[in-house]
Amino acid sequence: MSAIKTLGYTGIGGIVLVIFGVALVSVQDPIIGAGLMLAFAGVALVARGIATSVMKLFGMA
Repeated sequence: MSAIKTLGYTGIGGIVLVIFGVALVSVQDPIIGAGLMLAFAGVALVARGIATSVMKLFGMA
């Protein structure tokens, strides 16, 4: 239930679509699928870092 509160239904739907898309690519070529997952993980870490920095800037963290 906390994932729904944190991300909302749109966020969860987006995650499902990303996982489905990477799975679809991985069926055809596992190496490219692994590369896509690493790229998405990197983007997620960058987004988290930016969000944390902005929260600290406004004194929320």
